[in-house]
Amino acid sequence: MRDVRSYKVGAVLIDPIDPLPPGEVDGVLLTVPWHRRSTGDLPVLDELPPGIEAHPAFFPPERAYLLVEFHALVLGDCFMDGSAPPADWEEGEPERRERLRALLGLDFSRVLPTHGDPTDRSAFEHALD
Repeated sequence: MRDVRSYKVGAVLIDPIDPLPPGEVDGVLLTVPWHRRSTGDLPVLDELPPGIEAHPAFFPPERAYLLVEFHALVLGDCFMDGSAPPADWEEGEPERRERLRALLGLDFSRVLPTHGDPTDRSAFEHALD
């Protein structure tokens, strides 16, 4: 079974899981809509807080979040256990993999996946080869 992770940035949770971390929470951001798993009554934010950027990821509704201050990229289902999705997940849409490659143009050194252990940029680059 994959380790499932959530991240807290200020008062925002990304892909929350139970138990929720202590402290105030203003709302949540989801990498994919099906990660609502533990949002409960917490609102899904329509606007991004300062210092967080959203970028298209592999699946059409998926978002990768760049945490500017931390030079970190939060990835959902597009990067599980250190691997990019297999080619058959592209379902005839090669632009899916291109959206992942486009993320390499962002300024990040750490990768924070919601499935698997945190890693670094070079591991993400290698997974895309």
